[in-house]
Amino acid sequence: MNRIYQGKVTKCQQWNEQRHDWDDQSDWMQTLWHHHQLFQDAVNYYIVCLLALATDPTSEPARLRERIIKDGDEVYIWGQFRRRGATRRGLRDSVAPYLTPGNKAPTFEQVAAVVLSGNPLATTNEGRATLYAGLRQLLEKCTGNSGCRNAAPEFLPRFCKPDFGGNYAEDKAAVARQTDKLRLPFVVHNPSTRPDSAELATFEIALPNPKKPIFSPSESREKLQTMVDAWRERQPKSEPDWKRLEDKITKLPENLSLPGYAAPSAKGEVKFRL
Repeated sequence: MNRIYQGKVTKCQQWNEQRHDWDDQSDWMQTLWHHHQLFQDAVNYYIVCLLALATDPTSEPARLRERIIKDGDEVYIWGQFRRRGATRRGLRDSVAPYLTPGNKAPTFEQVAAVVLSGNPLATTNEGRATLYAGLRQLLEKCTGNSGCRNAAPEFLPRFCKPDFGGNYAEDKAAVARQTDKLRLPFVVHNPSTRPDSAELATFEIALPNPKKPIFSPSESREKLQTMVDAWRERQPKSEPDWKRLEDKITKLPENLSLPGYAAPSAKGEVKFRL
């Protein structure tokens, strides 16, 4: 276990709540070592959690995992192993006190069962495929010297917050949106495209808003009228067109409802056009 610091530790202090000051610690080297060990346990914990997501036995991560937990393999690090002439703690020794207390020598399968307990995705084949898809996505993005650091703001909420309500760029709907985004200009600028062309009704390029998935009939009409007013202000010479749209709005079905979409990050006129 190695930690590299930009400097040299010469002492450790602990905050004293009563005196509102720092106290020197006589056994600071033991405290520092405990910090090292706890940090390494945390790193190993996340490695084990990620390995548990490799639910496809034919995948490269799953094959690597089998080697990691197979005693005698050159990459075995599940139990104690030797590197550079020293015996080192394995992944099992790091995570067992936290995941399987009372069982100091659990198998990987036992640890993985604890990691995935309570996760409904782990109970079905489709769900397990989703878990592996998440791992594959993470591995594809977290590459290079700064890959993990740069990807952390995006992936940490997805993997660590059960109530995460954001959008996933790799799900089926998101992939379809990206495809439609690339296809839309070709359809719009096609000379054969007309206002009532069926192709114009097949695009889904906006992000759904999970907090407001559907607007009520009154809200929907209000939004449409707001859009018309905004365009009328920008292009007053097109007044006949705006009146025609207003007339169409009044004739829309009473049970009209519009889907809610997430606000774009664009600003100014770009945001308005979106």
